[in-house]
This record gives sequence, structure tokens and C-alpha cells, in this order.
Amino acid sequence: RATGAATFTSITLTGNAITLAGGAGLTITLGEASAVTTLGAFAGSGAAQIDSTRRSAGGALDIAALGATRVNSSTLSGGTVGVSGAGITLTGSRATAAGNLAAQSSGGFTAQVTALRAGGVLGVNAGGAIAITGESATGGSIALTAATGLALTNTTLTASQPQGIFGTAGAGGALTLTNAQLSAPVVTLIGGTGAGVLGSTVAAADALGISSGGDLRVNPSRLTGRTIALTAGGGLVVQDSSLIAAQDITLLAQRGGFGIGNSSLAAGGVTSVTGAGASSLGTATLNAEFAAFRTTGTLALGPVTAVIGSQLIFAGEGGITSTGTITVTPRAPTSRFPAVVFDTRFGAATSPTAFLAQPDLPGLPPTAQPTQRAEIPEDIARTGDDAAIDADVVLDGEGHAGQATDGLAGSDLRIHGSGGETNLEGSLAGRGGIAAAEFGDASRPIAPGLLQRFRVNDCAVSAINCVVLPPVMVVP
Repeated sequence: RATGAATFTSITLTGNAITLAGGAGLTITLGEASAVTTLGAFAGSGAAQIDSTRRSAGGALDIAALGATRVNSSTLSGGTVGVSGAGITLTGSRATAAGNLAAQSSGGFTAQVTALRAGGVLGVNAGGAIAITGESATGGSIALTAATGLALTNTTLTASQPQGIFGTAGAGGALTLTNAQLSAPVVTLIGGTGAGVLGSTVAAADALGISSGGDLRVNPSRLTGRTIALTAGGGLVVQDSSLIAAQDITLLAQRGGFGIGNSSLAAGGVTSVTGAGASSLGTATLNAEFAAFRTTGTLALGPVTAVIGSQLIFAGEGGITSTGTITVTPRAPTSRFPAVVFDTRFGAATSPTAFLAQPDLPGLPPTAQPTQRAEIPEDIARTGDDAAIDADVVLDGEGHAGQATDGLAGSDLRIHGSGGETNLEGSLAGRGGIAAAEFGDASRPIAPGLLQRFRVNDCAVSAINCVVLPPVMVVP
């Protein structure tokens, strides 16, 4: 014990419990010929530094300092391992605990090219930021809690127990995964000011959740889980990525739009994507029983290829446009054909009306299908005045009537509401050209002038030979 600084060089320590303390600071530097065994406690009132050291304890191994703690090119092991200090830096080291491994820093925590192993909980708690680079960490569960930022770079985290992996950047920091590999039963990641998953793979056997108080970006990465939930306080971007869920995928941009590009979303159940501003879905591959893409702003669609079981909904209160063909194939082509709904009314992002459209059944005429025009109720939402729909859609019936190579193809077209306008091309009920318009209609009575806003192959819907017949009143 020293009241000032203490330095130990090339020493051998053996004992049931050994305590080394330096009032102003403590440094141990041991060569390969030196050894420290059964070291119980290592403390310094100032800074603590361990260089090129091998230290092991049958029970608890604790390293504590009131100042900064640095562990360089060292190997630490014990029944449990604890490291604490005003700031912690691990470089080129290895720490192994049969039970829990805990790092507690009142400042930041930095680990570079380090291996951490814990049979129980592997926990890092920092009053500042956590930055981990080139690390391999394995634990029963892993908990990384930072106050001002969490960054994982070229890092592999693996957890085996049900608690899985938990990481939070704190309210004042961002979450960043760069070329990281995470695997656990459950993965929960939280970014305060923002979150980015870049070139990474995150796999959860059960739930995978990533949230951010600000924007959230996934690009390019692979996310898998039983369920996947991405929640952004700002905007949400998924680019050049794949999301695969055994059950549901839920994406939510609370105060911004969503952007999904050159990506695939595959869900055994429901895919739900919701935005609060201008949004886009382009060059995307979808596979779901039910899928809905909804926003309070505009919705821009690029080429979309979708395999859908029951319904595919596109809702953009500011209007819907397309720069590529939207191709929809039934998930089970021999049993039913999915309903595809475009909705541009005010309130479309939250209105339940679009969900009432049911898939068509093969072999039945339009008048016998589960959903009929007159069965769609009036919507309590206000009708938009300027929102428009401009899209090319292909409903691929796997050889049944309604298949087309370009443009709109379906057995029936239903217009609900009278605001905005549509501009569609293709075929209905196997009819192309001007004959297709006859197989579209409005769900409620509408003036002929308003019908001109909704066109198929340049003819107003319900028009016969491209002529809209005037209303007929029978006078007794």
C-alpha cells in the first residue's frame, strides 16, 4: 500500500487474497516470465494501468480506480471479473469470467481488439460513450448501457440466454453498428438522437427491435427474427437490405417519412410500414400474408414485386405515384387472389376502410366475390381534393384471367370516394383497351364529370365504349 503512486514491475504474486493499492495511482507491468495468481483486488485512488499482464483468480477478480483504468495486452480471468474507473480502456486484451463480467465507468468505455467472455451477464455501464472496435464478446446475456453514444465496429456479439443482447446509446447519443455481427434469442437496440445499422447482420431467434429518438437508417444490412420492429422518432430508411421475419415486420417513422429502396421484406404474417411525411418504396421485393405501406404525405412507388396472401395496401394522403410496375402474385394461387388497394384520402394512413377489401376467389364471377362495391361503407375521413394516383399495376393470376405483361390487370376496379384522380393502364376482367373501363366503377353514386378524373386506358371508369352514360331517372 502506498500513499502516493505505486509501481510494480516483473513480480510474482501468489495468495488467497491480494490487494494492491496506490493513493495517487497504481501501475503493474509484468513480462511473460511473471505471473499473478489468485489476485483478489487491485485498486488505485488515482489512475490504474495494467500492461502485458496475466492475472487470474479462483473467485472474484476486481480492478478499481477513482481515475482512469487502462488494460493493455493483458489476460484477466476469474469466477467473476469487475473493472471500474473514471474511464476504462481495454486494448489487445482478454477477459474471461465463469460468472458475470462487469465494467463500470463514470466516464467512457473503449475496447479495441479485445475478447470478452462471460458465463453469466456481460455488462458495460458508462457515464459517457461506449466504443467497441474489433471485439469478440460472448455472454449468457450482454447489456451495454451508455449515456452519450454506443458504437460497435467490426465487432461480434453473441448471447445464449433468453435475455439476449441489450444496447442503449442513452438519450444524448447515437447508436451505430458498422460491420457488426449480433446473434441472440432477443436483440434490443436503442439510439437516443439517431441510429444506424451499416453493413451489419443482426439475428434474433425471437424478437428483434431497433428504435431511435431521431432518424434510423439500415444500409446495407440483414436483419432476421421471429418478429422485427424498427421505430424511428424521425425518418426511417431501409436501403440495400433484407428483413426476414417468421411472423411480423413493423416499421414506423413517427415524425418523418420512410424510404425503402433496393430491399426485400419477407414476413410470414403481416408487414406494416407507416410514415408521417413524404415516403417511397422502390425496387423492392415483398412477401407477406398482408402488407400495408401508409403515410400522411406522398407515396412514391418504384418497381415492386410482391407475393401476397390476402391484401396489399398503399395509402398516401398526399398522393401516390409510380415510376415502375407493381407486380402482385398470389401467395397461394389456387385458393385466392389478393386485394390491392390504393388510398389517397385524408386519414388514409389510419383509416380502417381499406382493410375491408377481401381477396377474390378463383372460379367465381365478379358478382359472387366476397367484396362487392356496395358493401364498402362510407368513410368518416374527409375526401381529399388534390391527391392523385398514378401507377402501373400487374395482378399476376398465375395463368388465370387478369394476368398481363404491363399496366393494370385485375378482375375488377373499385373507386371509393370522389377526390383526386387516377391514371391507370392495362386490362380488367381480361378486357383491354377502351373495353376495360366498363369493369370499373365507383362504390357510391358520383357525377359523370367527377368520373372523368378516374381513368383506365384514357377512358373514365364504368364508361361503355369510352362514353359515360348520364344518370337515368325513371319518372312514373
